[in-house]
Amino acid sequence: MKTKIGPPPPALVAPDPNGGFCGPQMARKHNRPPAWRWDYACTLVRCDKQPFDDDDAWVRKAFDLRRHQLGVPGVPKPTSGLAAAYELYTTTESFRRWVVEARFVAQQSVREVAAATGVPQVTLRAYEKLFFDVAGPNGDYPAVRTNVILPLQVRDVGPVDVERALKVFAFKGGPHVLDRAIEYFTTAPPAPPLGADELDPDALERWYRRLVVQLAVEVECLPPSQITKVVPLQHLVDRLKARLVEMGRLGATKSPSGAPIGR
Repeated sequence: MKTKIGPPPPALVAPDPNGGFCGPQMARKHNRPPAWRWDYACTLVRCDKQPFDDDDAWVRKAFDLRRHQLGVPGVPKPTSGLAAAYELYTTTESFRRWVVEARFVAQQSVREVAAATGVPQVTLRAYEKLFFDVAGPNGDYPAVRTNVILPLQVRDVGPVDVERALKVFAFKGGPHVLDRAIEYFTTAPPAPPLGADELDPDALERWYRRLVVQLAVEVECLPPSQITKVVPLQHLVDRLKARLVEMGRLGATKSPSGAPIGR
């Protein structure tokens, strides 16, 4: 490892943002946390070390970004893309970050995520590399299930875990299913209808499709001890589906793994 040149960085006045310890051994594993480059860079700065010669350019960018945040003399100002990526990583608007990350979980490209979210590609490219790298060296996405999905599925934050729903549906169903979930969480529910018989076919189908997503969200997020709470909703969805099938408006497609689907 290289010897550090120049004055030492000033003492940290606050913990590294989400900065878990990540040494060189973890950084070189295939199954590593999504923010491994950022955590690794924070560890290097905290320990007053320099990156290894074989650390990639994005590790060095994360290293310089952290040192710039701490006011280390001579460190270049980060590019706008790096700065914006860090702002997204630490934003209090969690839903926006969750959507971006869920789209990467769904294996959408930087260009596709930019088109869907309006976040510039330069920001997304930096974000993916520094804070949400789920593509392993062999392109097999080894970190997704272990480091993204499983931790969400074992936590209990209440009856509706929005982040969990978005990322699990993205992982199981891809971009189309994720789009349905995003629409569900970003649109107001319709006024409660009087009943299936009083609705015209279009309204009935819209109501049914929203309830399908609601059912999938509750099945995914409720703990096993409370799963019986979805039984009345399941019966309503089944009744609406039968009605729509009779009207020729819906096929008999089933939803895999509880994820919301289309026809």
